[in-house]
Amino acid sequence: MMSMLQDKVIVVTGAGNGIGEASAKCFAAHGARLLISDIAGDQAERVAAEIRAGGAQAQAMTVDVTDEAQVIAMVDAAVSRYGRLDGALNNAGGGCAPAPTAEVTLADMHRVMDLNFTSSWLCTKYEIQAMLKTGGGSIVATASDAGLLGTPNMAPYAAAKAALINLIRTAAVEYGKHGIRLNAVCPGATATPALQRMAEQVGGDISVILGDRPIPRLGEPREVAEAAAWLLSDLSSFVTGQPLAVDGGFNAAFT
Repeated sequence: MMSMLQDKVIVVTGAGNGIGEASAKCFAAHGARLLISDIAGDQAERVAAEIRAGGAQAQAMTVDVTDEAQVIAMVDAAVSRYGRLDGALNNAGGGCAPAPTAEVTLADMHRVMDLNFTSSWLCTKYEIQAMLKTGGGSIVATASDAGLLGTPNMAPYAAAKAALINLIRTAAVEYGKHGIRLNAVCPGATATPALQRMAEQVGGDISVILGDRPIPRLGEPREVAEAAAWLLSDLSSFVTGQPLAVDGGFNAAFT
């Protein structure tokens, strides 16, 4: 039986650690051919080398996804190497120090919006253009539970992820007739370096972030990766415009 991403050409951004790294390795295990990127190019190359050592195909690039020229070059590199683009996980992003909305600086708002929303829009724009030339594909954005719920002390991040979810919904409506599906995964609290940094900012107590949720543990990056893999595969061929919460039931319990 063929793996669900067998021979699909997929770009993964923010692939140097956390969910991006887990996703790149997951997609490779499912048979994908990858171009992976990260602003920390050495980390992207480490992940690509580990994937190649396992017998799969992966090329690494250093990419700042807030830079339009670098995003264009990334998509062009995938098409040049493999002949087409079938899928993408637009995963790169980041947060800022927790603060009430009225205390957020303009600089932090611009930076977090650029990193989480504008960057993903740029990737989506040029990935769609590539997919239109070859008959379609699937794009998944890494959003967040914070984009689905009111999230105290995280206004820039929550606003950016909410905007990203609506971008994906809008593009899904526009491009469904062209064979392009767009969805988002919305992780809850997941065991990543980014979550550890956030825990340190609130005093190192992970229970503050974990809260009271139906599945009382952190998610694992591989669990988000498998959800993204399904959305990128033909198994989800009638699914588009959806924000899929991968959060242990947190969104269901608190909405």
